[in-house]
Amino acid sequence: ERCGIPPTFPHLLGFPLHMALLLRPGFPFPVIGLVHLENTIRQHVRLESADALEIEARFAGWLAHDKGQALAIDTRALRAGSLVWESRSVYLRLGARDIRGRPHQPVATPDAPLSTMLRLDLPASLGRRYAKVSGDANPIHTSAAAARLFGFPRPIAHGMWSKARAIAALLPNAPVETLTAAIAFKTPAFLPGGACLMAGPPGGTRLIELRDRRETKPHLRGTLAFRAAA
Repeated sequence: ERCGIPPTFPHLLGFPLHMALLLRPGFPFPVIGLVHLENTIRQHVRLESADALEIEARFAGWLAHDKGQALAIDTRALRAGSLVWESRSVYLRLGARDIRGRPHQPVATPDAPLSTMLRLDLPASLGRRYAKVSGDANPIHTSAAAARLFGFPRPIAHGMWSKARAIAALLPNAPVETLTAAIAFKTPAFLPGGACLMAGPPGGTRLIELRDRRETKPHLRGTLAFRAAA
């Protein structure tokens, strides 16, 4: 039986802090309409379910993006004062003007041959179920009517659900000591629907993609590297 906790779980603990930052009176954009563009996680030590973690989040700066204004939020998890986990999420406001910040550097994803690892069914209830767990109740994930207001024909899966599911499928059935997972969210996965997990050769840093059922359109693309417990 796998021990420890999923490496994406501390993100759920930090998400309310993201919302607190994005909902501050001085933040210039509405939260609804922000696009979660990327998420990079670095786990430095093995995490256990009994850990008492202190979670911090901070605004990490503006980023100039060719499609609008991007920004970064850094999250850290500390155990007994020591950094054990950290992440950076990049959000994008499409079409924003008066862009500021240093140029955005996208997640590096070198080409590699990919093999089909897993086919997934994405039920209509997936967005509502993940919203209950994560606290991310953005209506584009939970309501067909709201999704249509934002130009989507159906609700879309949360990007972090897709990342968590992909990582879970590729990790060993054993504790993970360290991990780096850098993911760019590409195109929406509609609910209900399906997806196909693809990955490069195992060992070292592994290229991963979640594509549509036809294996043509990427929903996410990035890299995964980890070290399992001895």
